[in-house]
Amino acid sequence: MNRLLSLSFLIGCSAVAVGAFSSSAYAEPEFNFTTDLKAQFTVDENDDLGTRANDTRDAQAYEVKFRAEGKLTDHVSVFGEARAVENNGDGGSVDSDTGESSGREDFVELRQYWIEYSDLFDANPLAIRVGRQRIRDDYSVWWNRDLDAVTLRYDATLFSGLLAVGENLTEYRSSGDAFNRDDEDLFRVLGQTSWQYARGHYIEGRFAYQDDHSGMEGVGALVSSDDRDEQDGDLWWFGARLKGDVYNNGLWDDTRPFKYRADIMYVTGDEDVQTSTAGPGNLRTVSSVTNNDVSGWGMDLGAEFPLPVYQSPVLILGYAYGSGDETAGDGNDDSFRQTGLDGNSSRLGVSSGSLNNYGSVLRPDLSNIHILTAGLGVPLFKASDVSAIYRYYALDENATSLVSSGIDATLNGTDRDLGQGLDIVLNVDLREEFGSFKKSPFKRIGFKTTLGMFNGGDAFGAGEGETAYRAQMEFRFRF
Repeated sequence: MNRLLSLSFLIGCSAVAVGAFSSSAYAEPEFNFTTDLKAQFTVDENDDLGTRANDTRDAQAYEVKFRAEGKLTDHVSVFGEARAVENNGDGGSVDSDTGESSGREDFVELRQYWIEYSDLFDANPLAIRVGRQRIRDDYSVWWNRDLDAVTLRYDATLFSGLLAVGENLTEYRSSGDAFNRDDEDLFRVLGQTSWQYARGHYIEGRFAYQDDHSGMEGVGALVSSDDRDEQDGDLWWFGARLKGDVYNNGLWDDTRPFKYRADIMYVTGDEDVQTSTAGPGNLRTVSSVTNNDVSGWGMDLGAEFPLPVYQSPVLILGYAYGSGDETAGDGNDDSFRQTGLDGNSSRLGVSSGSLNNYGSVLRPDLSNIHILTAGLGVPLFKASDVSAIYRYYALDENATSLVSSGIDATLNGTDRDLGQGLDIVLNVDLREEFGSFKKSPFKRIGFKTTLGMFNGGDAFGAGEGETAYRAQMEFRFRF
């Protein structure tokens, strides 16, 4: 029923947009077309911390992305984006936009298609967008994903806001592995506001609502091992952010500001949780279904200090926290969890490419964890930079696993020191850095390489002291 309501809402709003289009001022249509090519190579070594005898995994992914955007009239804009990905090897590809895995299968995907009407009701900063669209937070701890939605946007000088209502209505990827328990029958309402209360300083608020109406099989039912619906949540998220830029006060280079950001987040609601045991073939047998009250806290703090030395490198400091569940099985789940639309990949310091918010090897969600960050970003030459980011990880409460992890090893349940990670990331715009590339047909030639390391702490038991590695190299071409 909710899906039908969502579809009706989308159709209704589309009619509004079309009606607005027919009455808007006429302008000659203008369109731009771009094509991106990407070659990505990834190697994972010892990702089980020596506990499961995993082999080294390598992957090669090749992607072509087509994008079309344009204006039909003075007020009506359209956008479409599609891609095709070929995967080789056994590691799978990584989405450069979100930092998340794209899976191991080859696929063709329709990523975005939307129509937008601006100056809605003759209000210049107000616009409505209908269709599949990327909803993104500049620090993507909240969201950085594509969603079928109707979105109202208000963007004035001192105040901006967004309200989105949506639900993914169908599968957009030919491999059939994206429209599962994470997307299907999941209705969402998202909102954010930003007020520039002083020049360069902002107070922001965000909320999200999720209604998972997929339903859950009862005790004794057989479910697929590959597509288990283990949680159905009716959840609310609320958050506030302070951020800003402070320019030269005599302590650093005037061209780079000191930047600060502070996120406080809270999740509440209730959630059905399903457990199962091994069954026949590729099936599992549901052993229990319980209902929990959810109440968890999260925090993410960051600061970037430009240093008054050659090339103005930037010192990066941060602390992130997601609460854990103190007493399992008591009907109350105190662990924080993110919205499911998060990308956990952002630009920090001087890096011209995205960096993993919480590390390229461990890659945890912000749940039951403390993360301390210290790093340095250094501009190298005209169009290149390198960043080195160190992180220390610890559990908030004892546990035998993380909600999400790039390490294939269990926790011992008695210790909390997860370990330490280091990422070294190099970005080069080859076209701008080397003049000879400007004669090529490409508008941009980008190169990025990441070397990540994670050393297990005592919470990994037999994996303590073992080091996992991830190396990744990317070439990106645009024409």
